[in-house]
Amino acid sequence: MYCRILLFVYLLLVTNGLSAQSFDAYRKRMMKDFNEYKERKQDKFKEYRDKVNADLADYIAKPWEKHTVNPAIPAPTLPEPPMPDVKDPNSGTSDDLIPFEGIIDDMEPRLRPEPFAPIDIPEYVRTPSFTFDFYGCECGVPLRKDLIFRLRGIDEKSISDAWKTLSSGKYLPVVYEALCWREDLNLCDWGYIRFLDEMTKAFFPEDMRNEATLMQVYILTQSGYMVRMARTEESLALLLPFKNVMYDHTYLNVQGRKYYVMDKTLADKQLLLTDFVTPKEQMFSLRLIGEQILAPKLTEPRDYVSKRYPELSFRLSVNENLIRFYDDYPLSNEWNIYSEASLSSDVKTQLYPELRGRLAGKDQRTAANMLLDFVQTAFKYKTDVEQFGKERAFFADETFFYRYSDCEDRAILYSVLVRDLLGLDVVLLHYPLHLATAVRFESDVVGDHIAIDGVKYTVCDPTYIGAPIGDLASKYKRSKVEVIKIQ
Repeated sequence: MYCRILLFVYLLLVTNGLSAQSFDAYRKRMMKDFNEYKERKQDKFKEYRDKVNADLADYIAKPWEKHTVNPAIPAPTLPEPPMPDVKDPNSGTSDDLIPFEGIIDDMEPRLRPEPFAPIDIPEYVRTPSFTFDFYGCECGVPLRKDLIFRLRGIDEKSISDAWKTLSSGKYLPVVYEALCWREDLNLCDWGYIRFLDEMTKAFFPEDMRNEATLMQVYILTQSGYMVRMARTEESLALLLPFKNVMYDHTYLNVQGRKYYVMDKTLADKQLLLTDFVTPKEQMFSLRLIGEQILAPKLTEPRDYVSKRYPELSFRLSVNENLIRFYDDYPLSNEWNIYSEASLSSDVKTQLYPELRGRLAGKDQRTAANMLLDFVQTAFKYKTDVEQFGKERAFFADETFFYRYSDCEDRAILYSVLVRDLLGLDVVLLHYPLHLATAVRFESDVVGDHIAIDGVKYTVCDPTYIGAPIGDLASKYKRSKVEVIKIQ
């Protein structure tokens, strides 16, 4: 923007007969004025940030309140059938309107939190002095050895004094660089949590877990997130609120909001909490904003072939680092989170050009049927309990990595393929024991369907083996179902 202004001024001066020397002098004055203005703005931001952190240090120094720890919410179990339903080839296709109980419509745009005061760090201050591994990425941050601090204890005053040290200004380049990595790797909220966890654990010695936790709290607050801190007699605890349910984490209920204890090893029944508040703080979300950009480490390729359409035959590899990231991701029963994550560019690059070639010239019904049979028959079926011993939903890439998949995994993958390759709107159909999809075709398609505001969505079940679009197993026609929209 500034360069455009200078160009405009230059043209204006030239058209008015002024020399290049006159413009050069004017440009220097403009730059000087701009830099002085920028410095004044940064001074105001610094003054505000210092005031916020001083208030936080004072609040932390006050007595912490005792809170009862609530037991972890157990992950739900979905008693799926040991084998998927198989379509009787002699049976026809019905054209039933399927009633549903409600619509889950979470279309709120997901934006990353921003620092409560803008941070601008000169390039020379940001020179990385410490590197660590983050899912195969070598990440550098300006963490010098002299920035290792040690808590005198974990009483209020000791933590307050350490907060004053952290907010003195010398750790601000670390915050800035962490935010740059969040941008460069396109990290979601959980990715940023994992990034800071890996960074602080690598930086501090093993016996300084409390210092690592406190640095995480500091960086997250400066980054614009809602964070709370608690302690036992020996340990500091990072507490984070999520817009989604977090399974298998104990939590504190504070003013009607769940703050989940991130460290699962803390088994204490009570914690002492400091309930400080930072400006513009935002809760965490498990939704992904886009693809997490991690270092590539491709697996051995594997073959996938459709039974009815053998021309849909592909050999694919997936990024093992992304699989490790997904393996660490908290389980959610908000299925739209998995569909909205789509497929990685690694898989799309291998799969989509060939798939588009095979589908070229096909009408929507035929193309949707081809994709449906591919998802039904190219993957082996096994329930989560059989494969993992617990409930486990897949992001789409994981379906190409693990040997087996179940109904949720297939519905998620099919929704991604139809949205990306056919450009059609897809919703998920959530039954008590099943997950399927429904697609909004541009022309009328005969088959079982739902109607949303008068608009027809045709059922497509990726786990009803051999069934074409518009065919729903009869047992699900009598079952409760809710519709989940995908952003």
